[in-house]
Amino acid sequence: MDLPWFAGSGTFASYRFCDVVREIGESQAQFLPVAIERDGLDDSQVYASYSVINWLREVDCLHPDLAGFGTHPRYGFKMAQHCVLDESRIPKDAIIFRPSFYASVVVVREDFLEKLSSHGITGWDTMGIEIG
Repeated sequence: MDLPWFAGSGTFASYRFCDVVREIGESQAQFLPVAIERDGLDDSQVYASYSVINWLREVDCLHPDLAGFGTHPRYGFKMAQHCVLDESRIPKDAIIFRPSFYASVVVVREDFLEKLSSHGITGWDTMGIEIG
């Protein structure tokens, strides 16, 4: 599996997936090699061909009227209630990015998803996002 786990701010991905990201010229990602071990397995069964991807590109693209900006009542930081994107605020060259205020959301363009499919990349899933 090329994408066995996504956790908050990092994506565990195979080198095959990382190569596709590099192929599109996306320079806004950092690749950190990791060895994934499982208890009870000997060294020949250690999963070592993965990286954690840190998606570095953040785009301030939340819709100013529909995202429901406010201040967290307890901690005082700025937050958005809804992840509604304003397409006019997304740069044309943005292929993979995180919208501001949503560290765990990774937005990808449709052509990137097609490239993943054409390379036989497995383990990923998508869901629609609201555009306002």
